[in-house]
Amino acid sequence: MKSPESFKHTIKTENAAERSISMPSELHLLPQIRVKEFVELFASQHHVEYLRSGLDDWAEAATRASGDNVKLDHTGKLLVMLKRRHLIDGRQLARLMTNHLKEINV
Repeated sequence: MKSPESFKHTIKTENAAERSISMPSELHLLPQIRVKEFVELFASQHHVEYLRSGLDDWAEAATRASGDNVKLDHTGKLLVMLKRRHLIDGRQLARLMTNHLKEINV
């Protein structure tokens, strides 16, 4: 599986598990296609995965009670985890989420 041109990464070997990618600080350099793959690869590289907790149940109930109908997919949840671990900042999260939502809603 080859990465899109917009990924600024170094391929150490042909094995996808050994790829190393970096998170661009400049927003225009973040991927606009295959965002899910980019986020999953970056999260995996930093040993970040989304694990559901009891707090998630509470947060979803509070969101429903407030009248919001927001549901994050796995990529969105990974982005939140990356932000919580300070691996990405709020601007990167927002741009990657926007690019991801544009891509899946095409």
